[in-house]
Amino acid sequence: MLSENHDVELQERHAQLQLTGSETTEVVMANEKRFVAWKRHHRKRKSAKAKMKLYEQGKLPHDKLPMLAKEFLRRKMRSLSKTE
Repeated sequence: MLSENHDVELQERHAQLQLTGSETTEVVMANEKRFVAWKRHHRKRKSAKAKMKLYEQGKLPHDKLPMLAKEFLRRKMRSLSKTE
């Protein structure tokens, strides 16, 4: 009788551990997805800032700038005009 109860408790704990493991896997996957999204966004921002620098040096026409670089340029010009 004692061993049956003990077996049932072990099975319940094993089921709980499996559930905890799957929840942990979901959290890890969510973090990985978040990191991948951040990395993609970071790359776009980095390339846009590089193109903006090329534009400021006169090596790239304004028409060739991506929208994000134009947005950065607008923000920069607006902040510079506010400080003066």
